[in-house]
Amino acid sequence: MKTYSLIVLLFLAEMGFSLNVKEALANNLISTNWSGVQTRNIPLIKEYERAPSMQVDIQNKTTSTIDLELDEGYFLVPVEQGYQRMLITQKIKLKLKPNERKEVPLYAMCTQNSHSGPNSKLKYKLSERATGDLLALAKLIAQKNYQNYAAQDAVWSFTDGTSILDINSQNTTMENELQSFVANAMKVDLQKVKQEAKTKDKLGEQRVENLYLGKKIDRNIAFKNDTAIQLKVGYYDQNDNLLANIVEAQSVMPGHHSIRYNPFPLPLQGKRYCVKMYHNDELYSVYYFRQ
Repeated sequence: MKTYSLIVLLFLAEMGFSLNVKEALANNLISTNWSGVQTRNIPLIKEYERAPSMQVDIQNKTTSTIDLELDEGYFLVPVEQGYQRMLITQKIKLKLKPNERKEVPLYAMCTQNSHSGPNSKLKYKLSERATGDLLALAKLIAQKNYQNYAAQDAVWSFTDGTSILDINSQNTTMENELQSFVANAMKVDLQKVKQEAKTKDKLGEQRVENLYLGKKIDRNIAFKNDTAIQLKVGYYDQNDNLLANIVEAQSVMPGHHSIRYNPFPLPLQGKRYCVKMYHNDELYSVYYFRQ
């Protein structure tokens, strides 16, 4: 039965039909390696605000040209604990000649904001597809090309319960659409939420809101290096510009280490930013914040 299915799939491929990536994987027609994006030279598409965060190294293992596709909404699960599970927010569609291999950057959103973001050395596995409101949001992001921080905050609203008002952008049309989408899905009165926020501002209530939502904040980045490395840690803005150093380039000997930092420095009040650690100029970990 397995052989028959394989013959049918290859026949469909030769007829020009697209094969689902998961189905092609299950039938050993392709091999894939999923990871954080492996180069910082991927062009930033201005209207997206951010570059792709993930990539797949994919190879055709057959002697036929095949068309592959994968709809948005599938999860990429890290092989190591403590890293973000990623939600693919774009359709994958490509053609591979016999034995051809391609590296394809792709957009994906983080789904666990208390975990570290992806890096080029971390491997992922393609998992199940999201369902319900999260899948509908992934489809909206893909359809409208909302590959940006507002869409990321919308994802976190579903997966981690972050505030709908964290969804903001200079593009007010997009901001309103994403806020309304989340509010409707959660059956929340968006206008009431906005009015309550304004009232709190008028009363002078100033509280630091961060993406951990009351969870214990780990102010240390623990790591282990087997060889000597050049270490850099700093605060970065949404466009990957360095705002301030936490550790300015220094050599670190092999061993277990921990870097302590302040997640909410006063100069960054009211801003969105992240803390990034680099080992030998390779991204090791990233933590996202908003005050």
